[in-house]
Amino acid sequence: MAEYRSFAGFVQFDPADREVGDQSVRNVRIQAVNTDKYVDITVWPSHASTPIVKGDFVIAQGTYTTRESGGKLYHNLNGSQLVVIPSDAGSDEAPAVKVKATKASTKTDEDLF
Repeated sequence: MAEYRSFAGFVQFDPADREVGDQSVRNVRIQAVNTDKYVDITVWPSHASTPIVKGDFVIAQGTYTTRESGGKLYHNLNGSQLVVIPSDAGSDEAPAVKVKATKASTKTDEDLF
């Protein structure tokens, strides 16, 4: 049975593209804050305009499932809402932090606060 959960963490690898049915999705793996869990987030086409790269900080909410394979437990989140803080936000050359939150439709920064 799937639960609805939120996870936050840093993206560990560059996202990988794959096909699910006739849709192209991205898989993003984060190390969840305050745990030793790695969580794989499925990013659907409704979030295609949301850039995500290795090192970004992601907060994701959605349907959570686990599966066991080869004696390992895998954590999966079907991302329905995403907030991404770019990894270059702390550099001297970077502009002020721009947070992009997406749901079924694109949200503005004002919708976050």
